[in-house]
Amino acid sequence: MNHITSRISKFALLLPALALTALPAMADTVTLNWAINGTVTTTPAPPLVNFVAAGTGTVSPFGSATFFAMGTIDPTMPNPNGSSPVTGTFTFAFAGADSFTGTFTGENFPPDPVTGLRPFTRNLTITGGTGIFSMASGSATAAGASLLTSPGMLDFSFTGQGTVTAPGLTAVPEPATMILLGTGLAGVAAKVRRRRKADRATA
Repeated sequence: MNHITSRISKFALLLPALALTALPAMADTVTLNWAINGTVTTTPAPPLVNFVAAGTGTVSPFGSATFFAMGTIDPTMPNPNGSSPVTGTFTFAFAGADSFTGTFTGENFPPDPVTGLRPFTRNLTITGGTGIFSMASGSATAAGASLLTSPGMLDFSFTGQGTVTAPGLTAVPEPATMILLGTGLAGVAAKVRRRRKADRATA
């Protein structure tokens, strides 16, 4: 019994240390944040406007990424806030064969009369992927702005946040969870010791 109690105590003491070093544990949902800069090419397709966007940036916690999107702006169906509805598809690609893809909806706002910046918002739905993102799903929101640099060409910058779920993803466990588990095991060890002392006292 002594060696069992000792092992439980040692393991309980070890768990908080493991939590502080943030050892990874398998999970399937990861929170992501990104910042992307790039260019947009627009092509009139009256009464619509088609566009292609390409850029690069960082998607935390996955690292450097290439962004690509294709979509359509419909200025014939303005929203009450004066924006034009936008729909399309997107891809975030990473080193190797890792990527996730999906669809988006959003709004493009008229240019600011002073700065010329054209604000936009996006709602993204992740529908699949490759590599660690195989069978991915998820959602995200994003906002940014573009600036006309020449006819049909704009520079853009946008940031976003959301979650992605896939069987191949790995998340970091919350330290609080590991510490609670360690505290529970320490309690078990203490209870075993008290029981052994009680048994000796009545023997």
